[in-house]
Amino acid sequence: MDALRLFRSAREYLTPQLQESAFIERGILTPDEFVMAGDKLVHTCPGWSWCAGDEKNMRSYLPRDKQYLVTKSVPSYRRATAMMADTIQENMVDGKMDENDDTWCAPSVSQAEENSGEEILVDGTETKLSAEDSKPPSSEITPANDDEYDDMEAYEDDAVALDDAVASSGAAVNDRVMAARRYDVSITYDNYYRTPRVFLFGYNEVGSPLSPERIFDDIMQDYANRTVTIENHPHTGRAQASIHPCQHGAAMKRVLEALQQCDAVPTVDQYLFIFLKFMQSVIPTIEYDYTMGVQLRGSDNT
Repeated sequence: MDALRLFRSAREYLTPQLQESAFIERGILTPDEFVMAGDKLVHTCPGWSWCAGDEKNMRSYLPRDKQYLVTKSVPSYRRATAMMADTIQENMVDGKMDENDDTWCAPSVSQAEENSGEEILVDGTETKLSAEDSKPPSSEITPANDDEYDDMEAYEDDAVALDDAVASSGAAVNDRVMAARRYDVSITYDNYYRTPRVFLFGYNEVGSPLSPERIFDDIMQDYANRTVTIENHPHTGRAQASIHPCQHGAAMKRVLEALQQCDAVPTVDQYLFIFLKFMQSVIPTIEYDYTMGVQLRGSDNT
């Protein structure tokens, strides 16, 4: 394992930095574009912040105080493994995972309590790009269609029913908060794959670190033990769960192309918002903030 980590570290170190933008053509970022997208995320979502990490692990191609992004104590109220009874639609994105695997699964979870939102086509299949109901509705990505109002009426009815249930149970809200797992979610820049990479460090309901096996409870089973591994964080050295970035570029390229087909005009500073929405197919119950006030359909982005 130490030899493998040494090999990966050397591989990233020896890979030349990407100089020319290719985020639309290949779904990848230059280091400067990663910083630009990170600045936009931090500005829009205050829960995210830049970190410097250990000086000995500093990457020279990134600013000293902007080595990686982190959001801490993110709640997870239920297990991803418990969602397997929900309706799961898989979109297969071509590309090699390794010598024995040539597909990438990007499941989107459809649940009765979730609010309908923006949809795009990826390989002929509708894929949701909507924030969860728990996100602030004023900053969600919303489509320009009449069905939105019907969905909001249903959402309001559900909210009223939830309020009644909470009122009848007294301290139900406090119990729910106490029962939540918490995660520190960080985003690094992988110079070899030239994409962002997500790391997870979890805590159980009483604040003790989660074992790797328990972290896998919060990862969709299409990915657990397949594209998610336990590795040392490149900037802190702490062992964490990591979502392998080998197919991030190919998957993001498909999403960006689909947005363009819908006459949207994605810009590089919006990359991390779209990336984090894509990551929700892997970790759907970890409720980090990735909302933004942009119009993905049409050319009038704000």
